[in-house]
Amino acid sequence: ATDPNKAGGSNGMLMAGAFLVVLPVLVLFIALQRHFTQGIATAGMK
Repeated sequence: ATDPNKAGGSNGMLMAGAFLVVLPVLVLFIALQRHFTQGIATAGMK
């Protein structure tokens, strides 16, 4: 394992960058999941 202090960047910046990348994907996933569950529920009632 490499020491994050020797890698040239702080671990906090790396985590912040990863969070900013994951956040929109996570929001989109939650929105689509809600849409899919409503679609499945209405399709099951037919």
